[in-house]
Amino acid sequence: MKNKNKNKRGSLFSLLLKNYLAFSVMNIAIFVLVIIFEVIIVYEDNIIIQPKISEQQALLENLEFDKININTLVGNDGWIEILDSNNKVIYQKGNDVQQLPIHTDKELKTIPNESDNYEVKKHSFVDKKGDTYTLILHIKKLSDQEATYLLRKYFIIFISLLLALYITCINIFVLLLNKKVKKPLSKLEDAMQAFANGERNQIIMYKGPAEFVKICDSFNLMATELKESEEAQKRLAIEKQKMLADISHDLKTPITNIQGYAKALSDGIIPKDDYDKYLKIIYQKSNTLTELINIFYEYSKIEHPDFKMIMEQESFSEFLRTYIAEKYEHICDLGFELEILIPEDKMYYSFDAIQLQRAFDNIISNSLKHNPSGTVINIALEEQGECYKINIADNGIGISDEIAKNIFEPFVVGDESRNSKQGSGLGLAITKKIIEKHGGNIRIIPSSETKFKTEFEILLPKN
Repeated sequence: MKNKNKNKRGSLFSLLLKNYLAFSVMNIAIFVLVIIFEVIIVYEDNIIIQPKISEQQALLENLEFDKININTLVGNDGWIEILDSNNKVIYQKGNDVQQLPIHTDKELKTIPNESDNYEVKKHSFVDKKGDTYTLILHIKKLSDQEATYLLRKYFIIFISLLLALYITCINIFVLLLNKKVKKPLSKLEDAMQAFANGERNQIIMYKGPAEFVKICDSFNLMATELKESEEAQKRLAIEKQKMLADISHDLKTPITNIQGYAKALSDGIIPKDDYDKYLKIIYQKSNTLTELINIFYEYSKIEHPDFKMIMEQESFSEFLRTYIAEKYEHICDLGFELEILIPEDKMYYSFDAIQLQRAFDNIISNSLKHNPSGTVINIALEEQGECYKINIADNGIGISDEIAKNIFEPFVVGDESRNSKQGSGLGLAITKKIIEKHGGNIRIIPSSETKFKTEFEILLPKN
């Protein structure tokens, strides 16, 4: 869970919100920059006139007026005047020059100013001798037509530039967002395609928006579960093949015996005095065959997906007491002893009495078959949290660790167990299925954790 949380970097909504805010901020910045750029263009002459005077400063100080580039000062349609310290015009240059020999102090005090056609500015400078001069710049103003043309031109430039930057900005954010959205989808698509092609080790490692992390985690979970399901199906197919072989083996032995004895009787090989003896053997073998067929049927029935338990609410402790009372005489007749520990509490529980009785029968029958007389069988019931715990144990010969590991699997004890004495090897497999159908589980407690030689522990949930 910790790793999953590390992979999450906010939700898709937060990603979109962040990108939207960044996009908006960038567009505002672009808009402001474009406006500034346009203002600089529109008012370029007014803004940079002083720096251009500075560029001509050396020529002014050297009184090299003819070398001055007036276009850089007043444009193509303007003109300049240079006055000495007495306000007398000593130099004029440019278009539409007005011949004014002298300016009064009053006139100079009105500069800078504007008229209908010109904007007038002045700039004072000192030559190398220390004499003061005044540069007057007459910058021709645009006509209404020219102004309209330029405004239209600048407006088109403004809109074009704004649109170009806006589209560029959109493309950048679309590419970034596409990368963040497409990356997990591409990974998911590749993993699904590989999975469809039979590759089962497809785990998507992705860090990003929570929704995509959740989708990738769901795919990983689905892929893992499907892989486990396929492996389980393969194991089940192998087990079923093995089961068919084992069933054939188990049925073959009594059938062969019955056929052999029946053939011997039919051919007159057996003396008439021994007829009863061999007919009794045939009867016993047929009972064994019937028992095998019944248990095979029970196992296949309980393993079927449509098999359902018939659950009824009743006292579980009373059910277990009644069950043991019915088995008591038979167990004692075989030379076994019983130790019972069942509380007086009613312990109401919803269960299938017939199936649970079959489950307990298989465990107790297992103990009776494999242990000598004198063995003590212990049966205990108690509440453990949200479960009822049933322990069935004995102090007999025990079960080897190798067999105990897989004792609830069909035929797990191997060929040596499948004989008339030890049964089919399906009893405990059926028991496990019944317990699991009740939502519980069963296990053999390791010998290091119990005082008994063999102890089965069953946990059944109360709800």
